[in-house]
Amino acid sequence: AIGSIVVQLRAADDAPLPEGLPFHVWHRRLRTIVAEGRTSMRAPLVPCELWFTHQGALYVGEEYEVALLPGHGYRAVPAVVKIGDVPTPVQLLLHREEASAAVQLLTARPQPGRDTLEPLLPLPRDMTLSVHAALHAPEALASSLSSSNRDRGTASLVGSVRAAADGAQQQLQVPLTPEVPMVAGRRYVLELEASAHVLKAAAVLNVEAGAARSVSELVVRRAWKPLLVVVLFGEAGVKLHRHMSLTVTHAATGFPVASARTEISDIEVRTVLQADEAFFLGEAYLLSVEGAVGTRAASIEFDR
Repeated sequence: AIGSIVVQLRAADDAPLPEGLPFHVWHRRLRTIVAEGRTSMRAPLVPCELWFTHQGALYVGEEYEVALLPGHGYRAVPAVVKIGDVPTPVQLLLHREEASAAVQLLTARPQPGRDTLEPLLPLPRDMTLSVHAALHAPEALASSLSSSNRDRGTASLVGSVRAAADGAQQQLQVPLTPEVPMVAGRRYVLELEASAHVLKAAAVLNVEAGAARSVSELVVRRAWKPLLVVVLFGEAGVKLHRHMSLTVTHAATGFPVASARTEISDIEVRTVLQADEAFFLGEAYLLSVEGAVGTRAASIEFDR
């Protein structure tokens, strides 16, 4: 006599299962595939239709094994069922597979039409990344990431990792797993935490199923000050001349950052040097003062 089974696939985390998750039905003793099926809609619990292969059938009194096919981001313990006279229910509980993931940290890239210092700088030596599981749809997530105050309701914290650069690298791949548990088929938000030298930044990582590592790029932007106030003193109380030239260059690269000229003659002269995205915290700069007649040129190095 021929019987039947009713197969359901259920998500252990109650999240909708994707369409197309395949499974096979094996004759347990003969180890031959007699039927197969797949999910046909997105839902946490999906009833599945069977279609028989190789002229297979489900015979009353025989044992069969219902098993999920690997490589699709989910795992499940196979279910063993003995066919009876009435349709036999079978439910597979699906857990997401653990995945391999990393983030590629990059320095800022050159901008068309702008000659700036930041693309020449290495990555900061010490950074912290937090990993959040995204809770909303991609459109809402993208809108949230573009805001300076990211809505904490869009993601829940999974874990964090430290990233240590060597002081010369302009890109660095940081493994996120296994230190932070991540599963296939999920979307995560990677957030670079703000510090004295780094601005807050975020990127989305879609973790795919399979053996390959999922990687997302995140551009690291350096923290900076908009201006520098230079105070010049005349030696032995002598007044400084007007129109002295001040130039600031980045010590390691020689990149010219800002320049100005003094406007007054006095024993103490204050001059403001102003430039956007130029005075980066933690970087060393060289200040050169070119004096008029009777004033010596001077150079000092300072750490912002």
